[in-house]
This record gives sequence, C-alpha cells and structure tokens, in this order.
Amino acid sequence: AAQAAPATTKLVAVGYGAPAAYAQYTPGQQQLMAMRAAQVDAYRNLAEQVYGFRVMGNTAISAFAAQNDTVRSYVDAFIRGARVVNMTTIANGNYEAMVELEISKPFLDCIEKRSACTAMPV
Repeated sequence: AAQAAPATTKLVAVGYGAPAAYAQYTPGQQQLMAMRAAQVDAYRNLAEQVYGFRVMGNTAISAFAAQNDTVRSYVDAFIRGARVVNMTTIANGNYEAMVELEISKPFLDCIEKRSACTAMPV
C-alpha cells in the first residue's frame, strides 16, 4: 500500500528594509539594498518561527538605579525551501517582503520537542 505524504504546515514571515541614505549609492542601488534587507529580515523572522531565538540580557545597577540595560537576541538557523512570495513598496521608499515555507508536521514536531530526530523529512 502507498504511504500517505505527511501533512505540512505553511509558515509565513514578513520583513522590512529601508533604503541606505548614503550619497555614494545611486537611487537604484538604494532600492535594491532595501529590497535585500527586507528579504533577509523576513528569512530571519521565519527562522525564529522554526527554531526560536536566544535572548541574552545584562543590567548594571548602582545605588538601586539601573545604569545600563542591554538585551540582545540571536538566531542561528539553516532554512532551505523558503521562497519570497511578495515584495511591496511601502512608505518612504521602504520595502516589505513576505516569505513562506512549507514544513512537514513530523519535522516541526521534532524541532519543538528538541529530541534527537534523525533522517526526518523536511
């Protein structure tokens, strides 16, 4: 008997990019850089959905008052099979990119459980 394909989940993420405001870039280069920034931001947001992200913080206190407060987030992921489905110009020459990724339910379950899954289909 034929084995049914595992159900998939479609993940969607949005990213934003602003044109670089440097005189050495032509308007066309600024536009392309804003589009690329939006695409990379969308992929980062997609990676956060799949793998999560690490948040690190540090607060310095002196005389019962915060002197310095730092929060950083990190994502380190490998995403394959995602695609840009929409690129839109928004206000002030900024861009919005939308990406999507179809991911199998077994793979998503494996990632969420953080268990040792091997040879899991994407």
